Amino acid sequence: MSTLGWIRRYRGKRPKTSPLIRQGRIDMCRRLLARYPLPEDWSEGNIIWTDEKTFYDVFVGRKGVTVRRDELIRDYRRTRRHGRGKNFWGSFCGSVMGPGFLFPVGSNNNARRYADGPLELIRHFYRQLQTEYGRNIDIMQDNSSVHNSGLVQDLARQWGLPLISWAAWSPDLNPIENLWSIMEGWMEDNYNIEALNEDGQNEAIVAAKDAMPADLLKSLSLSARDRLQLCIEKEGWPLDY
Repeated sequence: MSTLGWIRRYRGKRPKTSPLIRQGRIDMCRRLLARYPLPEDWSEGNIIWTDEKTFYDVFVGRKGVTVRRDELIRDYRRTRRHGRGKNFWGSFCGSVMGPGFLFPVGSNNNARRYADGPLELIRHFYRQLQTEYGRNIDIMQDNSSVHNSGLVQDLARQWGLPLISWAAWSPDLNPIENLWSIMEGWMEDNYNIEALNEDGQNEAIVAAKDAMPADLLKSLSLSARDRLQLCIEKEGWPLDY
């Protein structure tokens, strides 16, 4: 197979798409680029990036796909099975790492728990950045049912949190998705993941978050501008991430 120019590679996730979804993505990209037109708007931090991630303690195999050698398939994600998952919420803005929140094992990420945990942390992080930076800052969160719940939206308005109207099915435009992969790699390099108990897993996640350098965060923040521009060029189709 190799001599014929074929190779086994691994597929990443592809967000759902449709003409309506693609138009929504394009419209959002244009709005954000018009609001923040300069590279320094992004690298210095005008958007707080947030998301949840499940970190697992077991990594089993990979799902491959046979392609030609000259074809690019990015984001070589591992397939995880039968491991203990730990839900973590994180955030960053420009070169500044924001707060993180570890959800209790066995708990659902419902609206009340999100409001009492991550949203409250966003509130304080937002005020901190406003004081230090003295400029406009927006807050990104995706369109999960929890984030769009009446409780969360009402509290965001009450607290004056400027939430971005984020386009549906757009994880590829959120640079924190790449941060998760880098954190996973750091944890594998510095911990025996499969030997950790729950407390050890918590420690590893927090240590990985704290180990992420400011230059990396700044680079990821700047990359969001390129993603938005590329999304427009590709007429809203999903990007590799």
